[in-house]
Amino acid sequence: MSKMQRDKGARYERLISKKLSHLYPSAARGNQKMGAYQPDIIIDDYWVECTHGKAPRVGAKIKQANKDLTGCNEEHKHKEILVIHRKDNGSDYATVRLDHFLVLLEDHHVRQSMLRYIDTLQHQVLCEDLDDDH
Repeated sequence: MSKMQRDKGARYERLISKKLSHLYPSAARGNQKMGAYQPDIIIDDYWVECTHGKAPRVGAKIKQANKDLTGCNEEHKHKEILVIHRKDNGSDYATVRLDHFLVLLEDHHVRQSMLRYIDTLQHQVLCEDLDDDH
C-alpha cells in the first residue's frame, strides 16, 4: 500500500471518528502501529473498520474484524462489527450483521411507539387541565 493510500485511509478514519464522536464522545482512531487486534475507530459497542476507495472491499474488512476479534482480549469480544465504507466520490455506508440491524430497527420502533404514547398522555393531561379551568 502506497503512502498516498495510507494517508487517504487515515484522513477517512479521522473523518469517521469525528462523525461518531457526536454519539461516542471518546471516539478515537485505533493505534495502527499495533496492527492486529485494534479497530480503525475505537468506540463502545462496535469494532469499527473503515475502507474508502475505488472499489471498497467490505467483505475483506469483515473478515479482518472477525479475525482480530477472535484474537483480542476479552473486553472487546462482545463488540459488533461495523464496517463504514465509501466508494470514491460517493456516500458513506455502514454495514452490520442483519440480525444486529433488525435489533436496532426494533429498538427504534419501540422508542418511537413510546414517544407517541407519551405524547398522547401529555395531550390528555393538557386537555384535562383545560377542562378543569372551565
